[in-house]
Amino acid sequence: MVPLTYDRLCAEIETRTRAVIAVVEHADLTASVPSCPGWDLGHLLQHIGGVHRWMAEIVGTRATAPIDGEFVDDPTASRIDPGELVPWLHDGAAKLTATLRAADPDIAVWSPGPAGTPRFWARRAMLETALHGCDAAEAVGADMQLPPELAADGFEEWLDNASVPEAYESRPDLPDLLGPGRGLVFDATETFGTAGPTVVPTSPNVADPASTAATSSATSPDSDPTGTAPSNTAEPVGVTGDIGSWVVDLGGQAATWRRGTGPGSVWVGGAVADLLLYVYRRPHGALRLTGDIELLELWRTRAGFWLNA
Repeated sequence: MVPLTYDRLCAEIETRTRAVIAVVEHADLTASVPSCPGWDLGHLLQHIGGVHRWMAEIVGTRATAPIDGEFVDDPTASRIDPGELVPWLHDGAAKLTATLRAADPDIAVWSPGPAGTPRFWARRAMLETALHGCDAAEAVGADMQLPPELAADGFEEWLDNASVPEAYESRPDLPDLLGPGRGLVFDATETFGTAGPTVVPTSPNVADPASTAATSSATSPDSDPTGTAPSNTAEPVGVTGDIGSWVVDLGGQAATWRRGTGPGSVWVGGAVADLLLYVYRRPHGALRLTGDIELLELWRTRAGFWLNA
């Protein structure tokens, strides 16, 4: 998989915004958004447009510290006239895209994590808009397809953010994530081979993974992924995905990830868009998994502490 270029990221911000507008333009803006509790469609649009303007100000002013942004944290505080909301949303995306394109993609600007640059914000804006497009589509009963290369880039952004040390600090209220031999293997693929991955269960409560695959419907973001688990093989090789495969190593003193396959405590396979929606706790299509499901869920919870999309 080739990472998305800066130009592609900038272009996709407007493309994804147009996709949101196409979904909501004739919808009831008071309809609730299930994936964003307490928000209706109007609030969601205000949040997207507010985030675009906030990011544009960060990049445009070369901010070195956090700045306030209207509708970023609380889009329910006030209302934009419904008749003005769609053009306002379009204008915000255009402003952000123009600001990003005028900037050196690798200059230093403030961000909530390390290595803040316009490139960081272009990637974040693209994914935030794409995910909230899925939220809007769910609210109106429509379907929003994410291009696989966008979903793969978004999944790798999750892995980047999920590897910061704060996610793995010991907490008295939660089990530790890091431990010898622990790892997660993700395969992004629409079709599965007959050979399965090597999975080494690390939880004493998990039986042979070949006989304990989750089989629920996976229509809820918090339901177990579904499908029939592939059988184990003797070699440490996972099924190679059409888009890509990733290994998250939890066996050292810090979490790391890499592209590729290998042994792990748990294996998860499915379309890359569904992998992305799964880690963001959005409704997703069927996934297949085997191994230490408790570790997978603990990782998704602990490693997602930074999440604000």
